Amino acid sequence: MAKYLIGEVEKITGVKAHVLRHWESVIPGFSPKKDYRGKRIYSQRELELIMRFKHLVQTQGMSIHDAKKQIILDAQVREAELVALSALHDIRSELTTLYQMLKKTGENYAKSEDGHKNRT
Repeated sequence: MAKYLIGEVEKITGVKAHVLRHWESVIPGFSPKKDYRGKRIYSQRELELIMRFKHLVQTQGMSIHDAKKQIILDAQVREAELVALSALHDIRSELTTLYQMLKKTGENYAKSEDGHKNRT
């Protein structure tokens, strides 16, 4: 997993280090870990979150408050999508099990019909 120091994040995103530190208190779920020396270590997910926040503020012209709301909404939508995908996975698994049972029942029925025809 990729890890970035604040200087690298500053170069990649174009967001100054002092702004990144401020955003830690603004963006929900944005809290880079610190190494043993206290230096911030950013994950790929945090880098993507910074880019999304920057896009909302600079490109979309949202206020920091509205961008924060959008980040929360995005997270809720992703959570709902994950729940839906999980439910679909469960349904597919159940349908596969039912299909296998019906297939087996059909094969057993066909075998019994063949046996019945041969006896007559």
